[in-house]
Amino acid sequence: MGSCWKQIAKDYLWAQVGEPCGKSSKYAREMDAIHFYNFPKDGAANSCALFCDNAVLHSCTEPSYDEDPEGAKWTALAAMYEPQSAGANDCAGCAQKIRQFKKNNAWFTDPSDFCELDEIFFGNSKYVSDINPLGAYHTGMIVSWGYIEELGTDGFTYIDGNTTYEGKSGRVGYHYVAYGDPKIIGAGRPNWDGWEPDESVEAPKEDEKPKEDSKLDPDPVDDLPQSVGIDMDIIQIGDKGNQVETLQILLNAFGYSDQDGNKLVVDSIFGSRTDYAVKVFQEKHDIEPDGIVGFQTWTTLLK
Repeated sequence: MGSCWKQIAKDYLWAQVGEPCGKSSKYAREMDAIHFYNFPKDGAANSCALFCDNAVLHSCTEPSYDEDPEGAKWTALAAMYEPQSAGANDCAGCAQKIRQFKKNNAWFTDPSDFCELDEIFFGNSKYVSDINPLGAYHTGMIVSWGYIEELGTDGFTYIDGNTTYEGKSGRVGYHYVAYGDPKIIGAGRPNWDGWEPDESVEAPKEDEKPKEDSKLDPDPVDDLPQSVGIDMDIIQIGDKGNQVETLQILLNAFGYSDQDGNKLVVDSIFGSRTDYAVKVFQEKHDIEPDGIVGFQTWTTLLK
């Protein structure tokens, strides 16, 4: 059963390379349509974490997603160790997923223990916080390991969502990482072999699903805020694009100006003036003022 799932998952993952992957992507629409995540609003899940869950969803065979999307949802929830009585997955971001893997003894930190179709996580001390103790900022699915000619050493090939591929951001791509790369913080293993749909638990009726203005009770163990699911890239001086534009709009809205006291020009270019405003914002919110807009800065801006 597990090997069948894994082959389907690998085929599915490779077929997605190059596809757009963001809050409005087909992956997000599919997960929102079946209320896979326990959020009152659509688009709340982190795109790289959501993409990995979507691969598990499309690997279901009893039933398959194409045959029965709602039934496949329940099978996928079991494979991701989610309590099915919740009716939805609470793990919409890297930090939550790591905690769930740890609770189920499916978390590994030694790369020699990693396997195909493990979910690999990357971290940086800059993003460490109470809700994200490992500083996790990205995840993908391992599709192979061994000697990688492009790296000149042994490592993993992984496929990930919300990444840069062939010069385009917000895509599904594949990348290589050496076994000893310090960015690797661990890997979680979906329950490919031991899942069993819990037939004693019924899917929530339509009128029981979270309403847009409802407030969900936090998980009594994880107690993680829903705002952690953010699908924004790490950006810094020299970058260009829509996310830089969003950053400039937010900084202007909160009253942060350039070094001359003027509003930022919203031109989608991360120049020295935007860099200055970012550092002032970071310093005021007890974030290292390095001008790099990553997990902590985006989270604070979007609260």
